[in-house]
Amino acid sequence: GWSSDVETALTSLITGNVAVHSVVDILESHILDGEYIYFRTDHHWTALGAYYVADAVLSGEGYATVPIAEYPTDTIDGFLGSIYLHQRSAKLKALADTVTVYEPLLPAESYRVSNAYRKGELPVVDLTQDDYKVFLGGTHGPYRVLDGGYHTGRNALVICDSFGNAFAPFLMPYYDSVYMVDFRDSYYT
Repeated sequence: GWSSDVETALTSLITGNVAVHSVVDILESHILDGEYIYFRTDHHWTALGAYYVADAVLSGEGYATVPIAEYPTDTIDGFLGSIYLHQRSAKLKALADTVTVYEPLLPAESYRVSNAYRKGELPVVDLTQDDYKVFLGGTHGPYRVLDGGYHTGRNALVICDSFGNAFAPFLMPYYDSVYMVDFRDSYYT
């Protein structure tokens, strides 16, 4: 019962070196199989959902991707996210989520970017957080860059909202730097 027409509209506007991917199509079979792709008490996808999308995007570009099982993990139990915080329902509280965090494969760094300069190191994984902010320490817009220690000769630009926080770290093995831009009004003017 879910669909999107955005991809069809965008496809007619892009040039030959830009690909459009449908998250709806990528995640549909995983959701129908009952996989834990979206949190029950929060509006974000899980890191597993973000991995599936990154894997599809990278595979579409011809990269052999690292299997999810090769990433070291940490877990946070009892996560009550934005949907719970808005409704404060006992039923939702009983559905508290588990946040699985996939650690970068090599030492990674993240920085706020201002006037084209890296300023103020930010966490890639922030285990002091007990919610979605564990991914990149939350949104720090409008510009941010992740460096993962790989020497690929390639960089990526991710135009995103907070869903990019769980997604972008999975791009790190394939690019020298992953630049993130969040154009939402609260982060960008």
